[in-house]
Amino acid sequence: MSHNDNAVSRHDAPIQALVVDDSEDDAFLLRAELAQRGVAIEYRRVDTEVDMTAALANDEWDLIISDHNMPGFDALAALGVLKRSGRDIPFIIHSGCMSDDMAVSAMYDGVHDFVQKGQYGRMVPVIERELRGAAARNAVRRADLRIEQLAHFDKLSSLPNQSLFCSKVSAWLEEAGRRGRLARGALFVIDIDRFLRVNASFGYEAGNVVIQQISARLSEILQSDVVLARLGGDEFGVFVPGIGERPSAEVFARWIARAFDAPFLKNGIELFLTPSIGVALVPADGTQVYDLLMNAETASAQVKRKGGNSFRFYDREMNAASAERVALEADLRHAVERGELFLEFQPVLDARSGRIV
Repeated sequence: MSHNDNAVSRHDAPIQALVVDDSEDDAFLLRAELAQRGVAIEYRRVDTEVDMTAALANDEWDLIISDHNMPGFDALAALGVLKRSGRDIPFIIHSGCMSDDMAVSAMYDGVHDFVQKGQYGRMVPVIERELRGAAARNAVRRADLRIEQLAHFDKLSSLPNQSLFCSKVSAWLEEAGRRGRLARGALFVIDIDRFLRVNASFGYEAGNVVIQQISARLSEILQSDVVLARLGGDEFGVFVPGIGERPSAEVFARWIARAFDAPFLKNGIELFLTPSIGVALVPADGTQVYDLLMNAETASAQVKRKGGNSFRFYDREMNAASAERVALEADLRHAVERGELFLEFQPVLDARSGRIV
């Protein structure tokens, strides 16, 4: 476990140091001299590119201390190994055969500091300074990661949100266009039938648990190249690259629906839910993500109006029908405001008495 997250004090747990040196005696002496000065390190010594690469890949390190001249390996080669690993670890050269000019050049190249061998008193403040710097950089990265998480991921499900979903699908469509190939894909919108009943009957906590269970099931059955997101509420989005024909998309829609075969559980209560799945195909139903998303949502809404628990492909007539419904709703609202509605009825009369039944 890395200790870079906290400022260094002389009473911390031992610093995990990767020592690049061809002499075990020199590495042991370094540890002993630092211990006498209140800095405890636990180290592993490596002296080849292969061993250093493996050490960086398999373990966490707070610090790298490297000799310069070794048979077949040197500090600058070790620095290259660190850079290729992508890790941010303070790198200090501890050598007795490196000129000042070479040391300055190495620091421009990414070395954090240079300490002549034997100057252990100077090594202590250098280590403390570099670990504090690493801790500060780690804190900034964690903050940036948190901001990224809040901006692009759904807090409840940990899935990408609608913004990131659209960005990923757009990037895929643009990349397909740049390569000059016909983009093919299928965008699915999954709306959970009668989900509001769960919240109304068992509370919002139960609804949240179900959303998490649905997210986990979908994540489990979908492959890594598929883009999955929680679009909001009880609505999920799935984009599958490479599917451009209805038969393939139909197979995939049925595969998605299988995630709802088993009941969802909350406090031992089985909750059976079904999906309304709308499908929009690339390029038949659009080549822009927001057009595809709108069309898939329209198809999903059609499924829900017909009772749910099925899937439907988008077709252009759906937009016309939807526009007619919106216009009718507007006309009815204005009719109420203007008093244009009236009631006609034909009463049922008792044949003997003539009274309304």
